Amino acid sequence: MTGDREHGRGDAASLVALATAGQPDGSRPGDPRQPTHPAFTAHAGHTAHPAHPAALVGSPAHPAAAATRHLAALDAIEEMACAPAQPSLLLELCVERARALVRAGGAAVQLLEAGLSEDEPGELLFAATSGMLRDRLGQLQSIHGTLCGTAIRSGEVVRTADAQIDPRGDREVARALRVKGAVSLPLRQHQRAIGVLLVVSDRADAFSDEDVMLLSRLARVASGRLDYALARDARRRSEEALSASRQKYRTVLASVEQGILVIDEYDRVSMVNPAAERILGEPAYELMRRSPAWVLQREDGSPLPKEERPTTIALREQRAAAAEVLRVVCADGRLRWVSATASPLPVGEDGRRSVVVCFSDVTGQRNAAERLRRGERLLAETQRLAHVGSWEWESPGRGQRFTWTDEMYRLAGLQPQSVMATAGLWMQITHPADRERVDATMRAAFRQSGPFELAQRLVLPTGEVRHLAIRGEVELGPTGRPARAWGSAQDVTERHRVQEELRRTALTDPLTGLGNRLLLVDRLERSIAALPTEYGSVAVIAVDLDGLKRVNDTHGHATGDELLRETGRRLRSVVRERDLVARLGGDEFVLLCVGVDALDATRLAERIVAEIGRPYSLPGGITAWSGASVGVTATDDPADDVDRLLAQADRALYQAKGSGGNRYAVAPTMAARLPEPRRPERPNLSAISGGS
Repeated sequence: MTGDREHGRGDAASLVALATAGQPDGSRPGDPRQPTHPAFTAHAGHTAHPAHPAALVGSPAHPAAAATRHLAALDAIEEMACAPAQPSLLLELCVERARALVRAGGAAVQLLEAGLSEDEPGELLFAATSGMLRDRLGQLQSIHGTLCGTAIRSGEVVRTADAQIDPRGDREVARALRVKGAVSLPLRQHQRAIGVLLVVSDRADAFSDEDVMLLSRLARVASGRLDYALARDARRRSEEALSASRQKYRTVLASVEQGILVIDEYDRVSMVNPAAERILGEPAYELMRRSPAWVLQREDGSPLPKEERPTTIALREQRAAAAEVLRVVCADGRLRWVSATASPLPVGEDGRRSVVVCFSDVTGQRNAAERLRRGERLLAETQRLAHVGSWEWESPGRGQRFTWTDEMYRLAGLQPQSVMATAGLWMQITHPADRERVDATMRAAFRQSGPFELAQRLVLPTGEVRHLAIRGEVELGPTGRPARAWGSAQDVTERHRVQEELRRTALTDPLTGLGNRLLLVDRLERSIAALPTEYGSVAVIAVDLDGLKRVNDTHGHATGDELLRETGRRLRSVVRERDLVARLGGDEFVLLCVGVDALDATRLAERIVAEIGRPYSLPGGITAWSGASVGVTATDDPADDVDRLLAQADRALYQAKGSGGNRYAVAPTMAARLPEPRRPERPNLSAISGGS
């Protein structure tokens, strides 16, 4: 900013001299002795003409006022000349000084946004505004059909006595802004249009010839300063954009994994990126401006002649040249395998031809391929020991070829290579319940490249079911269709058996084999969630044995356990296969019946009371009678709560037990719409009697 001020001060004298040009006696503007200055005016509908000389210096009765205005104009010109070369500051300063100089109602500077041509006439942008024009800031105005456009096309001052009736301008906008008197002064530098200084008033014929003369001087100084400031700002932005572009270029070069070199026709490196430094094992300052220190070889290790190098071919034939695999012996003796492409560049300013070389380090892939070849020799034995087979499916669809290893045949219960492996054979030996899922999984896997996993059951010729864990990968061809799929199959039958056993143990009662509380809660939650779409209603029936304690006290807990097992069998006999019978502990059981409404639940409760009420024939010749207290609840509300349903059934159960037992009771929410529970006749047997 200091430099801008110094530049402004240095030009101040010349700019002031420019603004006061035409005063041969050297007097300051506004001096009554000063010769009149020719000024032009353009009224609405009239041609510009010289103003009367007396109008240039004001009324003879007020020479001091005219001198004061000229001094104010000179001060504004000097301030513009010395202001820092910042576009925003100069624009605001120009607008404010112009408005104050002629006591205008508003002022604005409009900058030309595009070049003036027949195809693209351009627009004017309100870059700085004040007063009546302050709301126009940032808006665009056409050059055609406006007073400002007339000024910029003609290069002359355009003055109008009343913009609301002047046919040269936009009268509707003038009426909306309540603008009448207006002066449009073109801002030009070196015969090039910059923009327009617009000064307006809400009074008709508000600006005199002297006002136009003072504003013209201010506009000439503003043109020079704005031209310099805008050019300086454009240069700064251009330099910033260039710097950002260079930084982006460097960032891109540093981020790519491929090595990039620029090599000229004399085999000298002129550009290198970080990946090339890493692959070649040399820093950039060692690689630059000298011939390469590495050695290129064919795959067999023989030297690669210069005429066969991709760089030589690209320079000679002016086309891209590629080498799929090259051996590179680096300067430090390390061996690298690379794939490279060389492309010619435009001839440089010094007349030299160059190529850009992009290369990738494929050493890891080469080493992996070698390890794979060694591993394949161990694969067959490993598969046999681990019960893991492998398969390959080439060109799935028409013309496909399916390959199984010997172990894959053994997993399917077949003699190795006894039949031709096909996709149809695979689906044929798949468990019928899994076929649809396996087919859908394979179709989804074939839609994209990548790995997939699949759990599958096979039915062997002996009828045995074998569980396999399938892992595979799909490779798509150029057309997007699957070109190849391959993978492995592992026998996980024993693992599956153990998992099922653990799951069964976790979810069942060890004494009776019925479900436990964990299974009950899970099934009840899922049943409630399925009420709207599948079941409609669900019933929960709690059962408590009335005579278990007497059996335990008389014959011991082993006999009591037998009573519990028999109770479980009886409860299972009165419900359907899809219903759940669970033992929660002690002598408490819960039945979960889906698709059963409240009335059907009470009928089922009656049957349970009758079934449990029959005498028990237990081991050791013991006959026992137990009886049961039963609590019933049901719901068709998918928002119902598991704990609330179980609590309702428990309360109904204790109501039945409090009424003497050997009966059922329903939850209060159901009682009003059900018949009175009926208590069956109790057998005339003692709770426990010895049998013979």
